[in-house]
Amino acid sequence: MLGEESVDCGKVYVDGYANAVVNKLVPGITGALFSPSTTGLSPSVNYDPKYDYDKNKKPLDKSRLKVSDLNYVTINEKNGYIIIKLKANAKKGSSLPGMDSQGKLFTTFGSLKKTIDSMSIITFSKGTSKDNLSVNYKDGYAIIKINPKTMKIVSADYVLKIDVKLTHMNIAVIKDKTATTKVTFKTHFPASKKYLKNTKDIE
Repeated sequence: MLGEESVDCGKVYVDGYANAVVNKLVPGITGALFSPSTTGLSPSVNYDPKYDYDKNKKPLDKSRLKVSDLNYVTINEKNGYIIIKLKANAKKGSSLPGMDSQGKLFTTFGSLKKTIDSMSIITFSKGTSKDNLSVNYKDGYAIIKINPKTMKIVSADYVLKIDVKLTHMNIAVIKDKTATTKVTFKTHFPASKKYLKNTKDIE
């Protein structure tokens, strides 16, 4: 089962206040950096099993999620289907697919350092992104719909949330400030035929 992706960067707050100048730039930055793709069910990183592995080159074709990775689980019945909602333990700092609580539930993105470094509009008055960037993977959830007759997943929605903080940031006329935002990455399974055709030419 392959999924379709979307990303949303929330309002950017500079020293605690929403900043109109920065928030006008966000859609363009997000659009330039995000290219919709498709993967298998989390924590998959590639739709092709040949390339679907973690940082240690171990396959990501099976779930690694354990009870100890979760801080919230509900199981309910609705219209004849089993509905499971999961929330993983928060993870401060880099999270990689299959390697920690967040990375076992979601297809996570590491420290986001490469992403920030690719934004030439952002510089720092002191240090580099390594010194000034912090991320916190928290508050995300997954809702999974299962057919009890076959015990197979019918559909699933994964909503990954990342709190991002930059200190000593310079952007446009703003100098040496602290900026915060929340990035939300959504994956819906199964992807539509149209989405797969448009993103990966899969029919």
